[in-house]
Amino acid sequence: MTPVATPFADLILRNALVATLDPTRPSASAVAVASGKFLAVGDESEVMRFAGATTKVIDAGGRRLIPGLIDSHIHVIPLDELNAVAPDTPVFILHLYDRALLNAAALRAAGYTRDTPNPPGGTIAKDAGGEPTGLLLAQPNALLLYSALARGPKLPYEQQVNSTRHFMRELNRLGLTSVIDAGGGFQNYPDDYQVIDDLHKAGQLTLRIAYNLFTQKPKEEVADFVRWTSNNRYQQGDDFYKLNGAGEMLVFSAADFEDFREPRPELPVAMENELEAAPKRFPIAAWNASPSWAAASPSSTAWPTRARISSRVMAARRWNAPPRSSACWKWASRSASAPMPPASPVMTPGMRCIG
Repeated sequence: MTPVATPFADLILRNALVATLDPTRPSASAVAVASGKFLAVGDESEVMRFAGATTKVIDAGGRRLIPGLIDSHIHVIPLDELNAVAPDTPVFILHLYDRALLNAAALRAAGYTRDTPNPPGGTIAKDAGGEPTGLLLAQPNALLLYSALARGPKLPYEQQVNSTRHFMRELNRLGLTSVIDAGGGFQNYPDDYQVIDDLHKAGQLTLRIAYNLFTQKPKEEVADFVRWTSNNRYQQGDDFYKLNGAGEMLVFSAADFEDFREPRPELPVAMENELEAAPKRFPIAAWNASPSWAAASPSSTAWPTRARISSRVMAARRWNAPPRSSACWKWASRSASAPMPPASPVMTPGMRCIG
């Protein structure tokens, strides 16, 4: 009988404190990786037998090695103090989905003046003299917040690429290796996905990305899904970039905007039937599911169903959910001329070394 040759690893990390998440063997000191998959996890004596002439061996220096973290709901695809810090750069700060704060440059870019009327369901706060203060309030309609972002200046393509690479590397620095992009208002497919698509084709994605398709205009949801299902298929792509399904919102009438500072809006009963005209089956992406290529089981992250949703079930889930903690995000543009930060020598899909 011909003996089976031992496969050689592309990468071996040794002298590490490996958190395996395996209750039968919770810790290890080394791992071997080949073609993006683990060959071995264990003691150095077990792992080093996979070392070959071309294997890259890295001494982790006793640092902790953890499984890559997955963010299941993110948007990968972006006041006097603000004016003093960034007088010429538009700054937009979002608090949950109930309000946003813009500096003077952002107000100018968005075109908000003393003469701009309040949109339905939103308020552009103004001072005693009638000038916009920079505070935008969703009452309860978050469309004002989305539209303010859409009005902002768009970076040239080269700067979008640079900014996206920096953003991905920052997420890597925090331990994230996989994300689900939830789409978002005024995020048009496929135009606004061009930068991510090009980085993927160039082999420069440092995150595994599953993306959802977010319908764009009220009363035109069916047209969006008909167009998408005609030209796209569920899970098209590969392990680093693939279509995850429909989401985060299917119909505008079902949106409550997550504005917990306002009274709960009554969702229209008719929303259940708004997508009945969709001619094809299309998966609905789960809000908190992990990507199928990152989950422990082979089960799908979206379930094939007609593009409809039960208002009673969704309302029960949303209103009975525990309150979310308050959060604040700030987006600021990095210089397009900034050099790309060096890649960590211990990065490999699914794992990250920290110290």
